[in-house]
Amino acid sequence: IGRRLQVKWDVDVWYRGTVARFSAVTQRHRITFDDGEKEWYHLDCEKHAGLLRWLDKPSLPGKPQICDAPAASASADTAA
Repeated sequence: IGRRLQVKWDVDVWYRGTVARFSAVTQRHRITFDDGEKEWYHLDCEKHAGLLRWLDKPSLPGKPQICDAPAASASADTAA
């Protein structure tokens, strides 16, 4: 939570945002983009697909996860 990143939305189009929340139920992170848009992403899958760039360093090392499906984002999530 609080880390800065860029997410690729189109060819050579990257949007900057901040990790705002995490849903343990869906294993997705809520990103608040600098333009105010908000989306849920499975960040490990986005990173694996080359659609994510971290703009800062993590404060704690994380455990890598394996993605079975291609990168996907969810526009809505019911988990708090």
